[in-house]
Amino acid sequence: MYERTYHKKAIKVDTKVALREKRRKRLKRIMYIVAALVFVGGIIFLLRAPRLQVRDVTVNGVEVVDPNDITTTILHSMEGMYAFIIPRSSIFLVSPDAIAKQLQRAFPRIKTISVTRETLHGLTVSITEYTPSYLWCEQTDTCYLMDERGIVYSSAPYYSGVTYPKIYKGVIASLPFSPLTQSELDIVALLDTRLKQIAIEPTAFYFESPHTMHVLFVRNTTTPAIYFDPSISIEGALNRLYSGLRTDPLREKFANQALLLEYIDLRYDKKVVYKFQ
Repeated sequence: MYERTYHKKAIKVDTKVALREKRRKRLKRIMYIVAALVFVGGIIFLLRAPRLQVRDVTVNGVEVVDPNDITTTILHSMEGMYAFIIPRSSIFLVSPDAIAKQLQRAFPRIKTISVTRETLHGLTVSITEYTPSYLWCEQTDTCYLMDERGIVYSSAPYYSGVTYPKIYKGVIASLPFSPLTQSELDIVALLDTRLKQIAIEPTAFYFESPHTMHVLFVRNTTTPAIYFDPSISIEGALNRLYSGLRTDPLREKFANQALLLEYIDLRYDKKVVYKFQ
C-alpha cells in the first residue's frame, strides 16, 4: 500500500517538474524568437532610416564627362527595394566596387575611378579620364578616340579628324582595347614628332603588313604618302628623308608647290624613292 502511494506521488511530482521544464523551454524559445524579431526589426529600421539613405554624390576630376550624368546613373541604380522592404539606397548596402564597375561600363572615357563613403548619406566619386592623342579608325572610317598609351576607349565625335592623326591597324574589339603593339605605338609617336620638326604634319598612319606602313600628310590640296618598313630602323629612314630633302633634285621638286607629290618611299636601304605627277 505504501509503495503504490509513493509511486503515485513520485509520478505526480515528476509530471509537474516535466511540465514546468516544458513551459520554461517554451518561454525560452519565445524569448529567443522575440529577441531575433527585435534584432531583425532594428536592422530593418536602421536600413530604412531616411538619414542613412544615399542622396548626395560628389564627383571630382571630370573634364569631358558630365558630373550630373554620373550622379544620375548612381542614384538610378539605387532605386527600388530588396525583398520589398529594404531600400537599395541604404548607405550600409552600397558597394563602392560595384558602382565603380558600373560607371566604367557606362562611361568609356573613364580611365580610373574610386568610390568612397564620405558621410552617412553621401558618396564621393573621384575620376580620371582618358586624354585623346590619336584616332583609331576602321577601314570604313568609323573612328574611336585613342590615348597616348594606345588604348582605344570611346567613339569619336565627328569633328575629331581635324585634331588628331588617324591610325589604321587591326579590327574593332570591346572597349577599351589596344590594337597596337608597344613597338608600333613607339613608331607612331616617333614619326609624329620627328616629321612635324620638318613641317610635315602627319594626318594618318596605315599599318599594312609587317614590312609596310605609310604616313599620309597634307601638301597643298593633296595627301601624299611616305612609306616605311616597320621591321627596320625608323631612325635610319628618317635620316635618309632629311638628307634627301636637303639635296637636289628632291629638295628642288619638294619646294616647288606646283608639282604634285605622289609618294616618298623609304623602305629601301640607302635609297629615297619618290614620285611626282
